[in-house]
Amino acid sequence: MQVDLEAVCSIDRVNLQAWFNPDEGHADRYYEYKILASTTGEDGSFTVIADHTGTDNRTWNTPEGESDTFESVKARYIRIEHSATRANGQPNNHNAHLRELQVYGTLCQDETHNLIAYSSVSASGAEEWYPAENAADGDVDSFWGAEGPAALYVDLNGIYDLSSIQVIPYFSNDRCYNYEIYTSLDGRDYTLYGEKKDETPQTRQGETYTKDQEAVRSVMISMLSNSKNPSVHLNEVRIMGKLNTSATPP
Repeated sequence: MQVDLEAVCSIDRVNLQAWFNPDEGHADRYYEYKILASTTGEDGSFTVIADHTGTDNRTWNTPEGESDTFESVKARYIRIEHSATRANGQPNNHNAHLRELQVYGTLCQDETHNLIAYSSVSASGAEEWYPAENAADGDVDSFWGAEGPAALYVDLNGIYDLSSIQVIPYFSNDRCYNYEIYTSLDGRDYTLYGEKKDETPQTRQGETYTKDQEAVRSVMISMLSNSKNPSVHLNEVRIMGKLNTSATPP
């Protein structure tokens, strides 16, 4: 199993809570596994940060799980490699079961990451079941919807230097959306960052606009039109950048 933290972080502790339910008559058990970390997610780039392989000094799983503390490492991707299941009285049980993985650390502000995860989102309007937050929840299959035209506003909650913005409108029925992307330092004066004004059908990947833009706090996506109906829909926004440490707040 692999987890994307959506940003490069400096981590120093992990807690893994494996399956635990002996009160319902299931066998006591523990698992053999390793936890690995990487900044790129590429095979061969992972290093071991916790090793629970072998049977020496092992005890049955508990609700609290197993915690490991270590010297800080930079990581964006966490991988769990299960090697064995040791279930009391069940020698043929080889399945892995994971309840929860907790990773502790701090965001590496000098690294480029997806800022949307730490931003506040609002909109000029929204349909009842499709709030603005759906465009910033990390789920490309949920979406914000509103009667068009409408705008999505992203407050980055800090000043950042941007490197790219990915916009993923709703993708179905060969529909296409036209929109404009603006950036601002003060939330009042906006500069055009990118736009889509053609009839190209939307895809699950959306469109990515790559441009260095310094000192940005606010991003606005103005959804102009939908080729299928009057509403506009935006599944996800990803804003890549890193902290600006020199700009003066307005």
